[in-house]
Amino acid sequence: MGCFKLPSGLCQHIVSMTNRFYWGSKKGERKIHWIKWDKMCLPKQCGGLEFRDIEAFNMALLAKQGWRLIRNPDSLVAKTIGCKYFNRKSFLSSKIGFTPSYTWRSIWQAKGVLERGGCWKVGNGNNIKIWKDPWLPKQNGSKVWSPPKILEADATIAELMTTDDKEWNRRLINQIFLNFEVKQIIKIPIPRSDQPDRFIWKKARDGNFRVKLAYHEIKIQNRNQPYNSSIDQEEENTWKQL
Repeated sequence: MGCFKLPSGLCQHIVSMTNRFYWGSKKGERKIHWIKWDKMCLPKQCGGLEFRDIEAFNMALLAKQGWRLIRNPDSLVAKTIGCKYFNRKSFLSSKIGFTPSYTWRSIWQAKGVLERGGCWKVGNGNNIKIWKDPWLPKQNGSKVWSPPKILEADATIAELMTTDDKEWNRRLINQIFLNFEVKQIIKIPIPRSDQPDRFIWKKARDGNFRVKLAYHEIKIQNRNQPYNSSIDQEEENTWKQL
């Protein structure tokens, strides 16, 4: 599951086996499933039992491989895969390509998980494309909504900084971006030293990817709402104590 995407039919078969085992079904005898499987997959603080959604968990494990390709571009596997499928590009800007291997097709399908849950932390700005990469942490999707203007469509964030003192070029930023984006950009700190840009996971305090966080992000995305949107804080605390 950490290298290949399991077929949907196989995932459904595993879920069916888990259901039969949990509810005590025997061969030729089928017990009643009193609670929907989706409900049983919810976190315990939301009244569920945290059974794994096999497809979502599989995608979270594949996203971890994509994370390694981004964070360790000098590793042997990153060089090998990158040379064939996204030469001179990053994993996030890669395409599926022609006649891809099953391994690459599996990992590539998890790219959307990293795009939703991760974003670039600004360093020297040389590797972040203004209109193509996610780098605004407080914006939905983390990408710029303003259309390309003044600068080229492939321009990097370094072009939004002054060359002398490494500060935001506020005059240029005001000309290019919408007002709410300008407020976000000028609040992003620029390191004084020449640090490279770094891809981070937004909901992790240390910025590192975790399969558990990615799994929850996928579940939230599938439901199009947070886990605890249907229960109040008091009820959630009750479930936690239980």
